[in-house]
Amino acid sequence: MPQPKNKKQAEYYEILFPIHKHQWLRTYKKFINKISSFKARYRLDNIKTLFKENYGSECPYCGCVLNVNNMSLDHITPIARNGNNIEENVQVTCKVCNRRKGRLTDKEYRELLKLIGGFEKQARQYILAKLSGKDYGSK
Repeated sequence: MPQPKNKKQAEYYEILFPIHKHQWLRTYKKFINKISSFKARYRLDNIKTLFKENYGSECPYCGCVLNVNNMSLDHITPIARNGNNIEENVQVTCKVCNRRKGRLTDKEYRELLKLIGGFEKQARQYILAKLSGKDYGSK
C-alpha cells in the first residue's frame, strides 16, 4: 500500500485513505486536478480547504456522499442572478444537484425539493429529470 511521499500527500492521506483505502493515491491525483480546475475558474483563496472539509460528507440537497467523481462547486446565489464569486457564495454539492439547481437560489431549490417531496415517485423523477435537462425515461 503506497504511503505518502511528502507533506502535501500526507495532508490528503488522512482524508482519502479511510474512504478509498488502497486507491487513495489515484484519488489524490484526481482530487488535486479537480481543485486546480476550480481554482482556475473561480480564483477563490480557500477552495482547497472547502473541498477538503466537504470530502466524504453528504450533498446538502440529496444526501449522496461527496467524492472526487461527483463533487461540484455551486453558487448559493447564481452568478446569472447577480451572485458573487466569493467564498461566502459557494458551497460544495454533487454534480447532479448543481445541474438541477441551475439558476435557482439555494432557498428556491430547497423549497422546490420540499414541495416535490410529497409527490409520487414517478412525478418526482420526471421533474428532477427535466431540471437536469435530460429526457425523461432515457438512460
